[in-house]
Amino acid sequence: MKFLKLLICPIFFLAISIVISPKEIFASTEFKPQLSWQRSAEAPDRIVTETSIGSKVNDALSLPLDPSQAVFDNGDFTPLANKNVVASGINWASWKQYSSPAPNQCGNVFELRHLQAKFNLSQDFNIANVDKVKIVSPYYPNDLLPINDNAYIYLNGNFIKRVGTSYGASNFGMNGTAPYANETDGWAGNGDLGQTASQYLHSGQNIIDIVAGEFCLWGGMGELELILQLKAPLGPTPFLDLPWDYQSQGQSFQNAAMDIYSFFDHKYPLIFTEPGDAKGKIVTYTGVEESDQVKRYSGHNGYDYPLPNGTPVLAAAGGTASYKYDIDGGETIIVYHESGFFTWYMHLQKGTTITNEPGKTVNVVKGQQIALSGNTGSNTTGPHLHISVIKDLNSNGVLDFDTDHPNGLIDPYGWEGDGNNGTIKDDPWPLFGGIKSSYLWIKPLDPTTGPISQSGGELTGGQAKVIFPEDSTRPNLNLNIYEQPAFNASSILKGISHTFNIKVVDVIGNLITNFNKPYKLIIDYSNFDLVNIIENTLSIYWFNPISQNWEKVPTDLSNKTASAELNHASLFILMGEVKDLTPPTTTINLRGDEGQDNYFRSDVTVSLNASDNGGVGVNETYFSIGNNIDWQLYTQPLNFTQEGIYTIFVHSIDKGRNVETPHSITFHIDKTPPEAKIFIDQDKQDLVIAGIDANQTTVTRADNPTTQKKDDAVYTITDIAGNTLKLDVRERDKEKQDRFKIFSAQYNNDPPILEPSNHFNVLYQGKKDKLNVKEQNFEIKDEVKIRIQYNQKKNQSTIITKQNGQERIKEIKPGLVLLQLTTNKGNLEYSY
Repeated sequence: MKFLKLLICPIFFLAISIVISPKEIFASTEFKPQLSWQRSAEAPDRIVTETSIGSKVNDALSLPLDPSQAVFDNGDFTPLANKNVVASGINWASWKQYSSPAPNQCGNVFELRHLQAKFNLSQDFNIANVDKVKIVSPYYPNDLLPINDNAYIYLNGNFIKRVGTSYGASNFGMNGTAPYANETDGWAGNGDLGQTASQYLHSGQNIIDIVAGEFCLWGGMGELELILQLKAPLGPTPFLDLPWDYQSQGQSFQNAAMDIYSFFDHKYPLIFTEPGDAKGKIVTYTGVEESDQVKRYSGHNGYDYPLPNGTPVLAAAGGTASYKYDIDGGETIIVYHESGFFTWYMHLQKGTTITNEPGKTVNVVKGQQIALSGNTGSNTTGPHLHISVIKDLNSNGVLDFDTDHPNGLIDPYGWEGDGNNGTIKDDPWPLFGGIKSSYLWIKPLDPTTGPISQSGGELTGGQAKVIFPEDSTRPNLNLNIYEQPAFNASSILKGISHTFNIKVVDVIGNLITNFNKPYKLIIDYSNFDLVNIIENTLSIYWFNPISQNWEKVPTDLSNKTASAELNHASLFILMGEVKDLTPPTTTINLRGDEGQDNYFRSDVTVSLNASDNGGVGVNETYFSIGNNIDWQLYTQPLNFTQEGIYTIFVHSIDKGRNVETPHSITFHIDKTPPEAKIFIDQDKQDLVIAGIDANQTTVTRADNPTTQKKDDAVYTITDIAGNTLKLDVRERDKEKQDRFKIFSAQYNNDPPILEPSNHFNVLYQGKKDKLNVKEQNFEIKDEVKIRIQYNQKKNQSTIITKQNGQERIKEIKPGLVLLQLTTNKGNLEYSY
């Protein structure tokens, strides 16, 4: 063949993007997976030769792929004259014919190369929805695939189609009119692989193998895109990123996305109305049903991530943010996205939200800080971030708890249950009225993948390394390491690594589970948090799908690595026994001028002291004022200066995440001294002093040290907080007369207030054992004068007053009217 320019655009540069309108959340009926390409090396000893079409295709499939080989080299092996006429921005692969005796002469054998593309289909991708499979170029009409000379196409090890002609045949297909391959012998084959190919697709990794044949001088093949033509529209387009800056923390998306503290419960994600048969169990996106003591917790409607207190929380996607205070979730931000979903962020730190006015909306862009993580809300036992994703079912842009919640709740991790290894095949949430979950993260949770040859191989995926020795298995296999969240087998056996799902597959996707020789799994735990783990109990465990139990594997521990020899592929995790299961205890200390029963007459300083009682150590202490909802991190003593009643709730968390049950103390600040009232006690027929205060008071009498006279006294009125009022009283008691004068009033330790000249005088009448009030007088010099005369026969009282020089006022009231004197911040006041 002559020089043929075969030009097919790479999917990651020129694939058609899906445009989403504000109310349209579905992709088109064509789905284009991203392809990852490799090719066999370009060298005389890295090709296969044949003498007739198809005679050595299997040999070509066995050619080893070279990761260092540029797949689309843009014509490294293309003659310059042809290369220069290619439009810019178009990529293709090229290769020379090593059997050619001279630059302008054809060789005498057919030469074959091996090219391979891998792509992933998530577990929630409905393969039954695929109508046709196509491998095409976007630059050629009618699903044409330009190739020179032949291409043998395999999907997951199954031969699908040969595209091309007999070697040396005349032009075929485009008849020389292809826009980028216009030599007289240029042609393009049909890249529509039809319906048959769809039956070979499967979840997880898929492999396309192409054997490209060339007869004369050089061959070429453009960069292809894969199109899965669907019978019905594909589900929601992924649009979310994790709502914190995991990259600045040195984490990959894969690693950070697996740091899950509590899962979305597919059995019924609403704890308060969870059906009885769903309680106590949680079904995760992996299709595994677990005890809620393991996956925390049954009825959970989102995901919890253990972000430290004060971590910036970012918008997972652009949209419109609004504020809500939720009793369970505390400080909450809800973001409405034009894709037709809401994201709901809970337990945020008070005072840090991008808006705190209900009803007010703020536009945010993806990655913008919307709050700091916190510990607010009644449904939290420590600092973390809760995020829920909810579909706007009525498309009104408002989170409607009658329509959107709970039925619109969706798991952004999708659904991966396939009925294998003890998993549940079908998502139970739609059975309860929920919507089908779809993978909504913009970054894929792809496995780490690499080949295994007969000479062995090794692969590192996240925290784990897998090493296969020579002759442990047959050639042309692929090793896949899937990272999954950590798992706790029990309250005392905790997973400290992620879970690793190790899968080995052949070229057609069959699982290989047993091997000729053991392979080695190595988990480096040098950067793991072992503060609450007994290190010498660390061991690798594997999940037995028959017993549904995690079983211990003999494990070597050396230099902060755990390694085990294994002869089967399964789920593996590094677990260890917990040191400390006992939560810390927090004592509350109140400091101030204290009276009785936590009543204080001064400012109060509250200090919290936490102890882990010989455990792994206290990590954080939290307090909440007035309720056990809005927790704040305790960093220094708290000062209270205003009068009132205060209740402080506290709890601490140790470094092993053991959480103390919240407890509280209530105290009162009362800085106001009591007042006094002086009145006639009818039973005693005497003037007495009592306290006036919001709380209980006591009154004590002591001899007056100033006058040292028999009837003079100092009366001290004390409230519960210890506030006092001291009255210096000068008395003159006679048989039928009480004379009472207040010389000074002293509040707490303030200087005494000298009262103006005053007296309270009561005259009695009748016999000694039958005395009754005859007349009452109260007078403050030059200010107040009042007299009340009682006529026993008429049973009426005559009241005569003179105040501030006014004329006497005469008032008659039925019955005995008693005069009462009260203090008010040092002033003397009367009433009757």
